[in-house]
Formats: sequence, structure tokens, C-alpha cells
Amino acid sequence: MTRHRTLRVGLAIVGLWAGLTLAADAQGRAGGAPAVPFPYLLDTGGPSSEPLRGDAFAERHTWRQLPEGEVAHEFSGDAVFLNDRMAVVLRRSGRGAEVYSRTPTGMTLRTTLGPGSAGGARPTGISAVRIVENGPSAVMLDASFAMEGGRSASLALRLTTGEVILEARPGQGTGRLIITGETRYVVVPEFFGDDMVFGADAFDAPRVGLPVESFFLNLLEGGDAIVMCVWQSGERNADVVFTGGPGARAIKACEIESKEGESVWIAILEGPDIWHGRAISRGDEETEVALDWQPPFPARWRGSFVGEEGVADSWAFLDEREREQKERPVAPLIAEPVNPCWLDSDRAFVRVPSSGSPTGHRSVTGAYEALIVYPLDRSRATPLTVFCPVDVMRNALGVGPCQYILDAEGFGSDAAATPDEVTQWIERLFERKRDEREADAIRERLEQMVRHIEHVRTRIEGYGEFAREVGRLCDNGGESEDVVVTARKLREMAAEIERSATRRRVEMANASQARQLADAMAALIGGENGPGECRALGAALRAIGAAQDNALATCRMAVRRLKQRCRTAAARHPEAADLAKTVQELAEQMLRKKR
Repeated sequence: MTRHRTLRVGLAIVGLWAGLTLAADAQGRAGGAPAVPFPYLLDTGGPSSEPLRGDAFAERHTWRQLPEGEVAHEFSGDAVFLNDRMAVVLRRSGRGAEVYSRTPTGMTLRTTLGPGSAGGARPTGISAVRIVENGPSAVMLDASFAMEGGRSASLALRLTTGEVILEARPGQGTGRLIITGETRYVVVPEFFGDDMVFGADAFDAPRVGLPVESFFLNLLEGGDAIVMCVWQSGERNADVVFTGGPGARAIKACEIESKEGESVWIAILEGPDIWHGRAISRGDEETEVALDWQPPFPARWRGSFVGEEGVADSWAFLDEREREQKERPVAPLIAEPVNPCWLDSDRAFVRVPSSGSPTGHRSVTGAYEALIVYPLDRSRATPLTVFCPVDVMRNALGVGPCQYILDAEGFGSDAAATPDEVTQWIERLFERKRDEREADAIRERLEQMVRHIEHVRTRIEGYGEFAREVGRLCDNGGESEDVVVTARKLREMAAEIERSATRRRVEMANASQARQLADAMAALIGGENGPGECRALGAALRAIGAAQDNALATCRMAVRRLKQRCRTAAARHPEAADLAKTVQELAEQMLRKKR
């Protein structure tokens, strides 16, 4: 956690420095709007019937800036608050908060956040805006919306210094948070497994449940912006809503179930070519393709080959050095497939796997339809002024990917016992020649690590048993057409979970192999060749941990998909509703189960 806090402080300092530097010469640039990191609040003086154009921010000399501390102000026009990264506009006739991002050409409207009722009512306009906070570190407004059917709903919004993140706090009457914008794809990332990618053409239903727990990404048209939504509760449902008929399908909105006072954070990740999409045809399979795109900045770029119903095979883009290291196996216990995504002299290449090939991540059964590339995490060379999804997750939730999956699986107390944590700690002791002094502590940490590996393996076996139970329920579901169709699909998904759990269990080293490696590491204490041999053993143990992370993530995502399939089936096939709801409850129990 110390490293995470250091990162946040570093980002804030750099953002502050950049903002202050830009403020000195910002007039005439980016539409003439001063770029200062501190948030401030304005009253436009008159309501606008349409969303503000980007150049309106540069011509705002008629707007009134409210002094710090003023909270009793009654707006005569629309309310605007902004920092050096983004701006939020609450228009009287608006159906949500309009969120702008600062681009090289000025402020650009990226998304709109609005309340929705649990019954489906939408806002018709803003009835009142109240200032909650107006200081140099944060501005917060509480907006009351008139809703369809004569009801009302409230939504509070908070923006802080130098951040790309807007906090939204649902109030009374808000049962869902509605996010609209020019979205091309919705991505549900899985840090250690495979993503889900939702495009409009892949689904014929008007609404599809997203297999989310705490976040998703909206990839906006044009490839120059990503809207990320993050929240804390792992039990909220979220949907993607489509519009249009065949040949004219589009993503209309995303909706997140909301509870009063439980925040959702909205981040806008901005930059030319920050994501890339490419269609894949049969002719591309098993061929090397140079993408018509190159990374705009150093980062941990992710490539997802998207198949039927959004299921993807996801890979990290490796540079030349990383690819060479991957080709030299460090852990003979675990065989890794060849990575099909790589960077060479700042150019991006992929070798499109054929369906069912050994290269595939084993998730997609049909042909790939598209490739999606986006930055998941920062590398050592990523500029501090650039934000990636993992940065947003850490800032919003206070955890990184490893802690996130451990907490979700009930292993949060084991965070210090993972192979990665333990082996790196021991390697540092060997390098500093402190291994003999800390011998007892090393042996204790190794024992904790082996127990952790055993516990994770048991959890993965539990996913297999869950899948078999779902299969038994589907075999006895009923004989009506709706039930048969639903049962067949759920049975297929359960069988994939069981195959995945079994296959991953085989891919992972068993507990006795992990113990052998741990004992070999302990035997190095006080030896002459300790550091070098310790690093080799540590690499093997970390590979076991990585395989377990991937197995947990893969199984968990599959159960999340099954849960959302049940939600959809219950609505579309009434006669199968009882079966779908029973399986959904089992899936929810599996996702909540703690060891």
C-alpha cells in the first residue's frame, strides 16, 4: 500500500506542476481556457438549451467565477466546475451531468451521467443545484433531477485537484447511474485472465448484463478517449443498452445499479490512439499482422482477440526483451503458450491465433471477430502525467490488481503470503546477505506461501464442483422449449467452467511440487551460491503464483458470465425463469463464498 500511496502523491505533484506551468501560457492554447489544477466553480449567467460547445469555455468572460467558500449561491444560469483535466456542466434542461475532457483543441464532451429510477424512469431536467463544497482542493455539487412520472432523484458530483476522476454519489430516488456517450465497445477487463468485450453488432438483445464486479471501460468512437467506471461493492449489476436494428446497431448507454451514498468514480483517459480496434477475418488466422497503429506512450498494452458473444483471449504486448525472456522457460513445471502480441521498434504486431489453436487462451470456441488494444497498466517508462486503468482503480479503491483478486476470493489476509511477495522478499535478503540472520523468518514465510498455494488450489477445485452442480440442475430443468434452450446454454457454460478448472489445475504445479521448491530455497540459507539459485527458484514459484492468479481470474469471470446469462434468460424465457434464477443464486453464492 505504501507504493500505491507514493504513486498517487507522485501523480498529484506532477499534475500540480503541469497545471501551474500551463496556467502561465494557457491563454490562446486549448481554446484559450486557463489550465489550472485547482477546481473552481462558475455560473454561466443564463441557461443553455444545448450542451456547451468546446469553444464556449474559451469565451466564458461573461460567466461568473464563484469565490472559494461560497456555498449559498443560487445559479441564474448553468453550473460549471472544472480543473486542468476535465469539466462538468449541469444544465437546467440537461438530462444528466455533462462531462468534458481537456484535449489539444479544447474541451470535448465525452460522457453524460444521469440518474435512473429502479423502475426505469429517466430524468427530464434539473430542478435545483446545491453547492456542498467549494474550496481549493475540491468542488462538490448536489443536483436534483425531475424524473419521468413526476418523481425526483438526486446525484452529487465531486471533482478534486488535478484528477481525471469524477466522484458521483447517488442520492434519494436514484436506483441506477446511466452513462451515455459515443461508445464503440464496452470492455470488462480481467487483469489475470481474459477480458469480455461488448460491441453492438455481437448482440441482438436490447439489453445485456455485464459480468462486472467493480469496473468497466467504455472505448469511445475515434480511439482517443476511454471512460472508466469504478465502484466498491462487488454485488452491483450493470448492463449495456443497445439501440437500432440490424446494420444500424449502436451502444446507447451503460447502467449501474446504485445505492444511496455509495460512490461511483468516472475517469476519462484521454489521448490520441489511446485505444485501437481492428476487424479480424478468416484470412488473418495464423498470419503475422503489422497493426496500423503504434503505442502513443509506453505502458502495459493489452490485446484482446474477441470472439462470439464478447468472449476474448487477452494478452499483454511484450517488447523484444520480454519476448525473449518468455521464450526461455524459467519454470519447467508450467508450459506457457507463445504470446501472439508484441512490440518491435515502437511498431505493434500480432499473430492472429486460429480458433482452438494452442496459442489461444482457451476461452473462445469460434472464430475471432475483432482485436481491441488498450493500455491496462503503466510500465516503468510511462509518463507520470498519463493515467491508466490500474491507476484509476488504485486511486478509487486503494488496491492493485493482485490485492483485488485476493480480496474478491477471500484471500485478502494472505496478501503477504503470495509467491510473488514471499520470493521477492527472500531474494532481497539473499542479495543483502541477511539470509542467515532471518533464517527462521524465511522458513515461516515459505510455509505460509505453501499453505496459500494449497488454499488457492482448493478454491479452484470448488469452481469445478460448482460447475458440476449447475450441470445436474440443467439436466433436470424441464421439457418446455424455453427450458430446454436455456438449460442447454447454461449447461455448456458450466461445462466450460469445469474444463477450465480441471485444465488450470493440471497446468499449475501441485502442492508437493511447490513445497519441493520452497524446501530447496530454504536449503540455500547460508550457502555461497544463494542469490543466483534463489532467483531461479523464485522465478519458478512466481510462475506457479501467476498460473494460480490466471486460474482464479478465469474461473471467476466464467461464473460472472454465467450469472449475467441467467439474468438475461429469466427475462427473455419466462418458462425457464425458475431454473435461471436458481442457477443465478448459486453463482452469486459462489462469487461471495469465502474460504
